[in-house]
Amino acid sequence: MPVHYAASEAVLVLACLWSIRAFWRNGCRLASVGAALIGIAAALGTIRFGLNAHDQLETIHKLVSRAGGLIGAGLIASDLVRYFAPAGSRDMVGKLAVLVVGLCIAVALTWPVVAVAVVLAFTVVPILVVLLGAAAPVAGRLLATAAASLMLINILLVQRSPVLGPDISWHAYHLLIAVWLVAIAMILTWQQVGRGKQVAS
Repeated sequence: MPVHYAASEAVLVLACLWSIRAFWRNGCRLASVGAALIGIAAALGTIRFGLNAHDQLETIHKLVSRAGGLIGAGLIASDLVRYFAPAGSRDMVGKLAVLVVGLCIAVALTWPVVAVAVVLAFTVVPILVVLLGAAAPVAGRLLATAAASLMLINILLVQRSPVLGPDISWHAYHLLIAVWLVAIAMILTWQQVGRGKQVAS
């Protein structure tokens, strides 16, 4: 596979590093771990394509990408459910979200045929929680919801797109993951600011 495939993987690594820090600062520890898993897969891809180490890393890269993407998306989804829940029930909602996500991940790892459906479900969660729970005016909430929708659109329309072709599809897919991670982290920061304004008022 072409060396230039490493470029978008490297961009994704940088986005993951930034998102890990942003998630952590907003108290989303599980989301930080999820971003780290995605970043590890991207780092392996950067090394695999950049150093032309396909024979050595192809199998482990594919395995980590699939498992890391599944678990990472689930951890981010569960933390977002907790983060956007009402303050009084946040802990309970967070524990329930982790339980549900954990069961979904276990099912997907046991029966890989349902893994894509589970990942799609995980990408729908951020859309719903942002749309329903964002502390922002209608325009801001719609903008945030559109940003949260990028991952779902990415999986459905960009990944392995016959229209874009393999090279453009590869780069667009990984770059959109990067944009989605940064967007989710920024939404959390805006949510924190919005909460502060609500408390002050």
